[in-house]
Amino acid sequence: MRPTINLATHSHVNRRALYAGYVCICAVLLLSLGVHLADWRASTRQSRLLQQRIGELESQLGVKADSTPINDAEFSAQLKEIRFSNQIIARDSYRWSLLLSRLEEVLPPDVRVTSIRPQFKDGTILLRGEARKVKDLQELLDRLQASEAFTDVLLLDQARRDADRATPGSRGVITFGVKVRRGEI
Repeated sequence: MRPTINLATHSHVNRRALYAGYVCICAVLLLSLGVHLADWRASTRQSRLLQQRIGELESQLGVKADSTPINDAEFSAQLKEIRFSNQIIARDSYRWSLLLSRLEEVLPPDVRVTSIRPQFKDGTILLRGEARKVKDLQELLDRLQASEAFTDVLLLDQARRDADRATPGSRGVITFGVKVRRGEI
């Protein structure tokens, strides 16, 4: 050991290691900058290609670039027209012959249907009719429940209607209203 070394006279920082650290940090930063520049360049190229594709699609569809978008009122009016058109299409495509065939299969002999009203919004059918006895009405309800063509059978109302006095020999009937949901028609 040399007793002549005075530690206060010069700095004891290893400058070579410090500069090597600076060089490493600069190299990492330059590498990161290069990666980000390459990514930015690829993103710019992709954006340019997408803008060209959008322009091609707009020209194919006949959309002008300076056209104004539809406001909410126009959009809701157009949706209303579309819903109305879809309802008309649903009514026109309703399979009446198949419905009547399925009803004929489940209808007991002493029951007649006087009105059939499909409710297109909720997919139900309102049936109005007449039965000679309560037993006949119960048989209709049981057959509707057992059929795969109808589900959710609900008796809305029933009433006894007395016979017409003008028609001799006629007996009273039970009028009814039944709501069913279409099943596997």
